Amino acid sequence: MKINFACGRRVLDGWFNIDAVRSPRAPRDPELLHAVTFHADGSVASPVPLPDGCADELMAMHIVEHVYAWEAPALVGEWRRLLKPGGLLVVECPDI
Repeated sequence: MKINFACGRRVLDGWFNIDAVRSPRAPRDPELLHAVTFHADGSVASPVPLPDGCADELMAMHIVEHVYAWEAPALVGEWRRLLKPGGLLVVECPDI
């Protein structure tokens, strides 16, 4: 499985697309509407409802800059949880 995390309007064929909201500019809805939320200590309160190690690749474009600095390590940890050992994580951070 390839996960497109926080896909926005880039809902891609051949990927499992996840976003918190539907984008009116997307060609279709993502496979999963889910918002990762955090506890006050920065830990993940609402993990992605997918099993550990389910993804060969996870792409996260333009999302890290939307979480607080103390939440970012837990978000990356959630991506690691979803990736298989040796899986590929692709992150783009334009405003970091």
